Amino acid sequence: MGFRLTLAHTQWQPDKWCTPSRWPVASNAVCYFKCNTVSPDRQGQSIGSTMLRHSIDSARQQGAAAGLAHIWLASPGNSAFLYFQKNGGELIRKHPDKWRHEALYEGYDCPVCDTLCKCEGAEMLLTFS
Repeated sequence: MGFRLTLAHTQWQPDKWCTPSRWPVASNAVCYFKCNTVSPDRQGQSIGSTMLRHSIDSARQQGAAAGLAHIWLASPGNSAFLYFQKNGGELIRKHPDKWRHEALYEGYDCPVCDTLCKCEGAEMLLTFS
């Protein structure tokens, strides 16, 4: 019905799409919420939020103090941003052309852009309390 990929705080490095100077916690204490998806026929049943809570619990047990995500701002109805914000995520910075590199060099096929991806990404941080 769905899945979530989360990288432990020791298993990823901030890149040019990250702004650690704006994070309220040390960058080496931040896990990375890579992706999340729920089957369309199961959306709206809090499955995504439940998976996120499980990821937060696991990341916290491993020593993380926060989690970062790059949210696709072209999602229908901006649902990805609203979902992450509803669960405590705070906007750090917007990044134009966030997925262009992936489209050029990693085979990313944007579901919105006809040619080269021009979608904006939102760098969002969810601090664990």
